[in-house]
Amino acid sequence: MEIKERSQRVFARVAGHWKCPPSSDKLEGPADVAYDGVIQGQGGETYSPHVPWDDLVPMKPDNGKEGSDTLVWVNGIMTDFELARQDMQAVANEKGVNVLGVHNATGGLGRDLGQCLKDKLGV
Repeated sequence: MEIKERSQRVFARVAGHWKCPPSSDKLEGPADVAYDGVIQGQGGETYSPHVPWDDLVPMKPDNGKEGSDTLVWVNGIMTDFELARQDMQAVANEKGVNVLGVHNATGGLGRDLGQCLKDKLGV
């Protein structure tokens, strides 16, 4: 098995694609940065951004609704990996859609606001 590291997170080559194992850990602060840019899917499964979209398994509604479309979700300020997963499930259930998340790691309120300001200014 071929293995490489990205942002302190280990990815293994599975079926020809880079994939990192699911996480059940609550990540806060610097540990959350290890998940920056990963794709979140069903059951907390995480994927490298290099995995083709057709190979990703999105989070599906778990309330009996059938997901009609797939939505790409990017979490907001002060949202760690687990809270992003919970938010994705809530959106899937409320809207009746499948959801793939692109995790934007939190560095705390100050850093998140600084990143937001830089993004808005194009810096």
